Amino acid sequence: MKSIIVIMCMVIVAMSVSGNEVIPRCIGNFVVDTNLKDVSLPEFLRMHKKHVNDAAKPIRVLALIDARFNAVDLAAYGWQECNRMGDIAVLMGNPATADYLVSIPGIRTIKKPSRIYPCMDSARVQCSINEVVTYSDKTGLPKAFSGKGVLLGMMDTEFDTQIPAFLDSLGKTRFVAVWDQNDTTKGFPNKYGYGVIKRGAELTANPWFGTTGSVHGTMMTSYAAGSEPTVPYGGVAPKVTIAGMQYTQDDNDLITGMQWLFALADSLKMPCVVNMSIGSASGPHDGTSLIDKAIDTLAQAGHIVVGAMGNDGAGKIHVSFPVSRTDSVGSWFVSEVSVTNGITKGYSAVDLWGEAEKSFSATWYIVNAQTKQYQKARNAISTQIAGQYKPQTIVFGTDSVVLEIAAERTSILNRKPHMQAALTTHKADIYLGCIIVGLSTTTTTVNGWNVMKKPCISLDIAGFKNGDSISSVAEIGGTGKKTISVSSYTSKSNYTLWNGTPGGNASPYHGLVGFGGYGPTLDGRIKPDIVAPGAWVTGALGRKYTDQTYIVMWNNYPDILSRYAVNGGTSISAPIVSGAVALMLEAKPDLTPDQVRTILIQTAHTDEFTGTISTPNNAWGGGKLNVLGALQKLVGQPVYADKGIERVNIVKGVFLQKLSANTFRIVGSEMVLKNAHVDMYSADGRMLKQYQRLGAKALLVCDKKGVVFIRVQSGAFREVFKRELL
Repeated sequence: MKSIIVIMCMVIVAMSVSGNEVIPRCIGNFVVDTNLKDVSLPEFLRMHKKHVNDAAKPIRVLALIDARFNAVDLAAYGWQECNRMGDIAVLMGNPATADYLVSIPGIRTIKKPSRIYPCMDSARVQCSINEVVTYSDKTGLPKAFSGKGVLLGMMDTEFDTQIPAFLDSLGKTRFVAVWDQNDTTKGFPNKYGYGVIKRGAELTANPWFGTTGSVHGTMMTSYAAGSEPTVPYGGVAPKVTIAGMQYTQDDNDLITGMQWLFALADSLKMPCVVNMSIGSASGPHDGTSLIDKAIDTLAQAGHIVVGAMGNDGAGKIHVSFPVSRTDSVGSWFVSEVSVTNGITKGYSAVDLWGEAEKSFSATWYIVNAQTKQYQKARNAISTQIAGQYKPQTIVFGTDSVVLEIAAERTSILNRKPHMQAALTTHKADIYLGCIIVGLSTTTTTVNGWNVMKKPCISLDIAGFKNGDSISSVAEIGGTGKKTISVSSYTSKSNYTLWNGTPGGNASPYHGLVGFGGYGPTLDGRIKPDIVAPGAWVTGALGRKYTDQTYIVMWNNYPDILSRYAVNGGTSISAPIVSGAVALMLEAKPDLTPDQVRTILIQTAHTDEFTGTISTPNNAWGGGKLNVLGALQKLVGQPVYADKGIERVNIVKGVFLQKLSANTFRIVGSEMVLKNAHVDMYSADGRMLKQYQRLGAKALLVCDKKGVVFIRVQSGAFREVFKRELL
């Protein structure tokens, strides 16, 4: 018997409701036969009793919930809540009764687990990339866009220029140059005075050049530009020209590298997009740092900079201190610990910024996080006395720690008082802390960041508070005024490794990743600008990558040339957007940073996870990246931006989007949908319309009022969904 995938949606079409807005509610998941399942609570209870002794392995289901949901209600039916992320709950129970969860009050819809193919197709579908890189007259675009004639500048840790993901049709690398700023080899001078730059044939003659450094850059580059023809993990801009800059640990070198990349692009007479999957917690977070100012100078028409928001949202690395002359509050800053040759070292550091013209003081403490014993390390230091304080050695228990502090009365960058402090210790559990007091006549707020990107915590000690996710946007990638800042959402929650082992987690599928940074910047700008897939996305590995934990495809094992692995982080989201910008520059090479940002925001997707976005916000920015919409906007075609759409549960990369009262779109993997067909029929079983061979995206129009059923069938799978949309 032919197996099928069936997406069944019960849709209320062209229905008007006077006086009250009707909230969409999922009716439930069920198996299509001649009759519908009864998904009432009594039937749920009956099925639970029937299957209570099953030996089936419990499954975890994602549930979209509202205020009516009470986890206590689940117990009678054999289910339990594992955890919750906003209005997404993870529920665990018997797979035989999962379909009935929607009968529980407050559960609006569920997403059951299903096999996810370990490739970038989910990200490509969700960002509408396939329709841009492959020509179709249905899109309204004049041609396919691939990034040809655009330079992609990557600033990262290493680049394996010779792997198949970066070779052109003649087998030559698409990297035109690599600058290794860490290379101390003599005899290769450049005008910058350090590092080694190799171009063209030099890269081919030195196939390992650029591969020193921690593995990261090769994979990031593949998300933007990968093009191995036999692998379904292509980057967004598969024909873009590439240049790589391996940075040092000094952030100032980034600006030199960016200058070089833009100058290289100008010499090639190409527009350029530079990707920075880089971040720092130290800085004013208001766009006034020297690095941000330099980027703002370099980023001009045809010179676009894309940066990662950082992965610090969940880390609670930010803390705010609202204080006056008569009150005070503090926090402890968790240390970064390293062990070298058996010697432990801990580093704890904080960067504090006040409000313009409002001074503050900080009294410094040291604490043992295990015993919670603490002592004063330095009396109150005021920003009214500017200067770099001498390092102070302090005996604390059995350890000698070194404390360094610097203060500014008024930073030249932004007129704000500023203080930094750093602690070096030989114990893993010793942290630096401070108590802040305002010195102005009115209440002021001092913002602090743990420079080591570790949490700010209270340790349950009176007078000290925990950190938060507010303004956790990273410096460099997230705070610049002309930088396109990118955060992440989960485009794939599970995957299968190359050896058949399942992987992944129950993160909120299509929801924000838990680690992404949040705005605003301290000058009040909304960040991020846009979000893109950031977990779990598949990219190419360099030959020096040795960790096999996340490899999902290994061609010609044990050959190390063609391996692909999943990864997560805003480091991934940024190059996906950089690839999209390369396509935009191919269409219009003189785009300015503001134009790029505006188009990305105006054409972004929204759904039930983003909610309606009338203006950008500090979690989702303008919404989810929509590459097709951005290109349509550029060439003057109508844009299906999917603002405020309803989206049916995704299975095997196929889902339904509601565009208007009577227009829908089936979206999914071309592999699944190329032979699919749609049946549209009324509630009494009468066939209304049929569509054959959908392709990767198709519009469905229904003039029938009332309840309409839509069924999508393909020959590869069998799944059924039901949802009521208003």
